Amino acid sequence: MGKNKRNIIIAAVLAMLSTSANPAIADSLSNLLQMDVKKSSAADTIDVTFYTTGEASNSVVTRKSNNRYVVLLPNTSSTASVAPSIGGVKDLITNVDVKHVNDGIGGYTKVTFGTTKPINIKTHIIPVTRKKVV
Repeated sequence: MGKNKRNIIIAAVLAMLSTSANPAIADSLSNLLQMDVKKSSAADTIDVTFYTTGEASNSVVTRKSNNRYVVLLPNTSSTASVAPSIGGVKDLITNVDVKHVNDGIGGYTKVTFGTTKPINIKTHIIPVTRKKVV
């Protein structure tokens, strides 16, 4: 077998494997539909609720500095337009940046919070089931 023909076969097999694996990954992903940010009853604490299309993994909150926090939502495939209202938390939150990151193994959503001072962030993930309309 010639070298070019072998390379073509290897490339075809790799392409087939990558496309057959992606639907399985896509089926296990959730979409982030909505995000609510509210003050908690505890001082200097906010509650962030994520509404997803399926069971999402637990979120991870990381403090990057006194005024910057990052929340990661693993296994989310998109974020559509999920800019939360921060009107009720303006004394704590200055801005929110939501972006989807495709890492090739499931993807995740990265939510960055700019804050006015050090705060605590509590996250809640609520799966939303969509009923079929008949």
